[in-house]
Amino acid sequence: MKIKSFRFDDHKENWHLKETFFDDFNLLVGVSGVAKTKIIQALDLVCDVATDNDYRLDGIDWKIGFTHLGQEYEWELKSALMNEDVLQESKSSEILGSPAICSGDYFKL
Repeated sequence: MKIKSFRFDDHKENWHLKETFFDDFNLLVGVSGVAKTKIIQALDLVCDVATDNDYRLDGIDWKIGFTHLGQEYEWELKSALMNEDVLQESKSSEILGSPAICSGDYFKL
């Protein structure tokens, strides 16, 4: 799997990554505190959701474009912000359909 583009919004934490496009080789470079780790954690969350159907997302939106075996794909997700009453009633959420492909511990950016 090769990631071509990525956009991520965490409305609960008020953190947003505008749509970013990736080349064949990419580095995340910057001083401490500019969100390099946060970007990797956002990509990791997308992979976790794609491979596990028991996730509760709260105010998270993303759009990821990728290629796999010569085919191009785009996956967009939008979740609502939940209040505490809804979170206590909801045990989990289920993602229906075919899971995206994420293998190993690393992404090829």
